[in-house]
Amino acid sequence: MKRRISILLVAVMAIGLLGGCKDKFSPNENAVYIKKDGSVIAYTVEDFSEDYYDQAELTSYIDEEIEAFEAEEEGSVKLTSFNVDENGVAHMVMKYDSCETYSAFNNVTLFSGSVAEAVAAGYLFDDDFYTIDGGESADASSASGDVSSDAVKSLLESKCVITDEALLVKINGGITHVSATGGKILSEDQARSTDWGGLTYIIY
Repeated sequence: MKRRISILLVAVMAIGLLGGCKDKFSPNENAVYIKKDGSVIAYTVEDFSEDYYDQAELTSYIDEEIEAFEAEEEGSVKLTSFNVDENGVAHMVMKYDSCETYSAFNNVTLFSGSVAEAVAAGYLFDDDFYTIDGGESADASSASGDVSSDAVKSLLESKCVITDEALLVKINGGITHVSATGGKILSEDQARSTDWGGLTYIIY
């Protein structure tokens, strides 16, 4: 299913909504930043060179989408900023009050919680994992060793992020493990998932 957020970005492009992002984290790719309070800042980066849409219709569409969602769900969604860089690339930032709200609004999976909570929620952790020392790149040559699914599931008090999107994930903490399929460590607090549709697990 096409992500709702991409549709909204096209709409924002058409109506020329401009703003500035005050967050120091400013990625140049699709990303989510899961903050300490559990809220999610989502960054969408798209290249749109044409405007095929009517401003009034799209203004109404954005209002209706957010209002309809918030009428049906308890979560809060806000468009916080939009700008176009010198190359014509659009950068949109949206804030969600939780991973659950993000998942529901965009029809994707984004889980954040303890490993124990993830296991209780039915996540299988059915992959091998790299264990990372000091935020090194997670690949076969630099990982300090392969770790089994059972070993990671035993880390009940550790926190984890689980996503089925291909995007950059920033967390508050030091990443210790990432699933071998589609996961890559970029730094102590950032990892990338490249596996659309498959689950990537980030442990910290």
